[in-house]
Amino acid sequence: DPRIAAGTNLFIGFFMGSLGWVGHATKGEVDYPLLVMMGAAAMIGSYLGARLTGRVSLNSLILTMGVVLLVVGALLVVRGIFN
Repeated sequence: DPRIAAGTNLFIGFFMGSLGWVGHATKGEVDYPLLVMMGAAAMIGSYLGARLTGRVSLNSLILTMGVVLLVVGALLVVRGIFN
């Protein structure tokens, strides 16, 4: 079920991100304005995700995740070619 996978992925991402932050913080390499922006975006996304849980069909969720992955993949390929 993609909904369970998304929650598991969020947990693992938070855990790994926290470890990465600790590593950078000990070296004084934290971009705090970026941290605040990303944190705010994550809170908004979490809130909207919780509100939409059960309201979005499984097929719509799978389609949306697929489109997002294709777009991000295409952007990475273009970035790799032109940089």
